[in-house]
Amino acid sequence: MYKPSDGDTGWNINVTKKANITDEFICTINDSVVVSSSFPFIGDNFEKTGTYRGKKVKMNGFRNSTTITDSNGKSQTTDKYQIRVFIDDSLVDKFDF
Repeated sequence: MYKPSDGDTGWNINVTKKANITDEFICTINDSVVVSSSFPFIGDNFEKTGTYRGKKVKMNGFRNSTTITDSNGKSQTTDKYQIRVFIDDSLVDKFDF
């Protein structure tokens, strides 16, 4: 929940992960889509900006990949994500997936 200094009611901020080939992340404020982005095929982070009620909204994502190889030589990679949301360059929330 973010409370702007102009007396506006609180903003309900949420980030959801839409599973597809590039794992799209969608930032909504009060049920309105403000920013959406996916990780690039090469690279472990992204940054995307938008606006909501005259305020700059920035969504910054970071991916951490871990690969485990079992005794048979089979590898399995697991990705963990952290998505941070900034309003006017101040961190307001973070989401772990």
